[in-house]
Amino acid sequence: MNQKRKNTGHTIKVMYLMCMENIFGHGVFETQVNNLLLKLAEDFKEEIELSLVSVLPLFHISRKGVELIAHKYREQLLNMKQRFISSGIDFEVIYIPLPRFRIYLNILILPIFLFCAVPIVLMKIIKKEVEVVHCRSYLPALVILLSRKLMKKLSIVFDMRGLFPEEGVVRNIWRKNSLSYKIWKTIEKKLLFKCEKIVVLSNTFAEYLTSLVGNKFSNKIYVIEPAVDLSKFKFDPELKMKMKMKYKIDKRKVIVYCGNLGSWHNPETLVSIFQLIKRKIDDVLLLVLTNFDYKELCEIMKRYGLKRNDFLIFSLKPEYIPLYLSMGDYGVIPFDKGKNKDSVREKIGFTIGIKTGEYLACGLPIIVNKRAKGVMRIVREFDVGIIYDPERPDLLINSFEGIEKFYSKIQSNCIKIAENYFDIKKNAKRYHEIYKECV
Repeated sequence: MNQKRKNTGHTIKVMYLMCMENIFGHGVFETQVNNLLLKLAEDFKEEIELSLVSVLPLFHISRKGVELIAHKYREQLLNMKQRFISSGIDFEVIYIPLPRFRIYLNILILPIFLFCAVPIVLMKIIKKEVEVVHCRSYLPALVILLSRKLMKKLSIVFDMRGLFPEEGVVRNIWRKNSLSYKIWKTIEKKLLFKCEKIVVLSNTFAEYLTSLVGNKFSNKIYVIEPAVDLSKFKFDPELKMKMKMKYKIDKRKVIVYCGNLGSWHNPETLVSIFQLIKRKIDDVLLLVLTNFDYKELCEIMKRYGLKRNDFLIFSLKPEYIPLYLSMGDYGVIPFDKGKNKDSVREKIGFTIGIKTGEYLACGLPIIVNKRAKGVMRIVREFDVGIIYDPERPDLLINSFEGIEKFYSKIQSNCIKIAENYFDIKKNAKRYHEIYKECV
């Protein structure tokens, strides 16, 4: 690792860079970007000068026709700008002549994106005298790596979030061993070796990266779990009972899933897990908080033999998630049925999502598919739930019987682990420490 000058009280100028991600009313942006930056600005305003730069498509093509992003989201952009400026964060949007939000750029589109984005971002960096760029995922990191050819002193914090090439395969954007996949793997290798700091979401993810870059570079890999606002996500017995009574489920055990369904987490696996639990506890309900198609999900439930009073489905704005999550007794990480020899999905399972921290903060023991290795490590190491094996499903019934006996203790473990590893305040401090090490 390069030797850096010690920070002697000067304000570090940090740019947080996003590329082609939807920032409008999107849960991931609200919880993982907006909340984190606001906390950094609040706790370290004397030490960090923050700016958020989002590279967006110029327009969006849909069945409604062609819509200019700046026009369609004008009011939201103004509100966001005011919110960030009031917290001392500079906020800017760069528009690129591409037709939709998509971070998984085909290799033929990538040069167009880079040709447009790199010079504009570089000008922003020079104008703001940025010292550290916090890059959310691969596209921003690649933009800055190319920009650094003219800005040698610029430090890059590569916040990976996941394995981009493998994610593209799982989302059917490209195939494994396709040209796009191979080029993105080559880019990944460059980023891992060239970026000063690498941030990942789990220990299993860090171990996998160390196997790629070697122990020599392992000291620049940092594990920072997804940040959860513990003032919003918390165990509240009174709220729990109030919400359960509102929906007339106060006498029932509630198994909750929160998040997207499809590429990562299979709805059929979710229903299969619920069915197993239902064999043990008759009066149990499946609560699903998702934007997945309501009719399609109901059809899946029906196909697997669930009755209408076996489940509740809600599509919620991010600010309502803590309220509805409070009804749960257990949280589920269903992952995918997959195959043991599916190396792509196995790698995807190394990371962990925000729902893990939110479940724990609300005191929900986790039922996790063993193929989600990142979450499974947490469950096993800290005794915060049980593991589901798709190949030996009946074992879940015995495990569930055991967890019911020691529920209070395991619930306490959940809350403690959320406080130790997922607390947004502590995680903001960890990012601050990384920024300081960069200058």
